[in-house]
Amino acid sequence: MKEQKQGWDKAAKEDVMLHTLEGERWTRDEYFLAGTKDAEAFARILFDLMDFNPSGKRMLDIGCGIGRVTTAFADMFGEAYGVDFSPEMIARARELSANKSNLYFAINDGTSLSMFEGEYFDFCFSYAMFQHITEIRIINEYICEIGRVLKPGGIFAFNFNGRRWGPAKFPIIHRDFYSFLLRVGLLSKVARIYFRIILGGGEVEALAYPGLWLSSAKLERMVRQAGLELLQTNGKKLVWFSGRKPRG
Repeated sequence: MKEQKQGWDKAAKEDVMLHTLEGERWTRDEYFLAGTKDAEAFARILFDLMDFNPSGKRMLDIGCGIGRVTTAFADMFGEAYGVDFSPEMIARARELSANKSNLYFAINDGTSLSMFEGEYFDFCFSYAMFQHITEIRIINEYICEIGRVLKPGGIFAFNFNGRRWGPAKFPIIHRDFYSFLLRVGLLSKVARIYFRIILGGGEVEALAYPGLWLSSAKLERMVRQAGLELLQTNGKKLVWFSGRKPRG
């Protein structure tokens, strides 16, 4: 985790918009407009499905980066919070959102949401964060934390990379070999080699991007064990998991 934190800190200092959103070089306006479009695409259908009105409510964006999507949610909700384990990302997020009084950013430890009391949020959200975690334990802890900080009746949505590793045009590491690397503790080291040599990435990609592949069935079990009700799973390359915390 220490090396990944260094990677994301480095990304924030270099070209943070390019490292956190695929495409060409982004202007600030283009970058945040893309965040608005993503927030609408990811959340509005979910809100309609669950008859959820965000007005006046409180939401949390886990792994927020510099707040590309969190900023858009601040326009929908009464309060929007973003957490990230990279101090550099949070510093940039605060700088870029200084004009929004209902938007708050905080550094977390990369495994928990311990700075928040239980049943504090109406909506917990995470986009393209879980796919960069290399330990099952941490993924499970985050899902349990979502269950803790959500209010009864509150809803959640997060996604996971349905591809086992890397862009589709590159060879996919066989699942059995991937699992072996995980068991013997070599996953992160091999992943860094993979991103640097096979994919031709730089230091940021090698340090920050590697993540764990898990089956949808395993993630669904984690959600249910956290006391959450899974209502919808969809997508292939990016698989979305959404649902609510039961009342009572």
